[in-house]
Amino acid sequence: MQPFHVVAQRARLTVNGEISNYLVIRAPRPVAAGGFDKPVLELMDLLTLASGEPSGQIALTLIHKDPNEQLDRDGSSLSLERRVECFGARTHTAMPTESAVPDWRFLFTCADKSFEELVPAWLALRRRAPEACNVYFGMKYARPNFTEVRLLMIAITAETLHQSIREDETELPPEMFTDLRARVLASLEDADERRWVKARLRNAPSFLERLSSLVSIPSEAAVTAVIPDIEVWSRALRDARNNLAHTGNNKSDEDIFVLENITASLLTLVLMSELGLTEETQDRAALQVLAPSLPPIRP
Repeated sequence: MQPFHVVAQRARLTVNGEISNYLVIRAPRPVAAGGFDKPVLELMDLLTLASGEPSGQIALTLIHKDPNEQLDRDGSSLSLERRVECFGARTHTAMPTESAVPDWRFLFTCADKSFEELVPAWLALRRRAPEACNVYFGMKYARPNFTEVRLLMIAITAETLHQSIREDETELPPEMFTDLRARVLASLEDADERRWVKARLRNAPSFLERLSSLVSIPSEAAVTAVIPDIEVWSRALRDARNNLAHTGNNKSDEDIFVLENITASLLTLVLMSELGLTEETQDRAALQVLAPSLPPIRP
């Protein structure tokens, strides 16, 4: 917090103050300068999730403490430190002089979950699903121009996020699948046929099943607020994803711009739920922020 600046006039007294927040990260052991990139990015992502807007690093100062203490003039020991201001190109450049996100636009704050609980929970979640989070937040920092690309990326994020946080979900129990595959392969005499079938038999949920599982994670009321018809949405997303991925065009009648935004809102709620935020917090975020910002579905 900076000292107050006071301007005294005959008609009024104006007092200005400046408050800045600093986050200090102490490594448990000596690390290279690049070792701070990961935690800084993870904390940027947390702020981006909470605010709904891309959040960037404003400044970074690395402090190196000399392990060898020096003698001061009075004979006492003195620990010296060197401070280095770091600069470099970033995917997203912070705009510290722009207007801040209004309080009501935040999906959650430390009033919903304390800072001491929020940060460790987020780091654990972020590290459980690094690939999905990289794509999800990458779209916030450097949004692709073409809607088709954005839809494919958000569909990939949905599938990858489910795989990361629900990796134990399979269509069949592992023992049943192993027995079934063995019987199927044993029924084939041709070696090429066996090799082809073996490569394609997977005990994994379908894309629709993954979407259905994701929908069941957040608060039911929050999901209902952002997805009016879950079955219509999931099938439309599957069809649009498959058409774009396999044929390079969209044959679906649904607006893929709407599909992308609805899916992104769902994934936001999934991350909030996995972060341990209450259903009340999820409902408020969906009703006050996410749902009103969604584009209307075209008739």
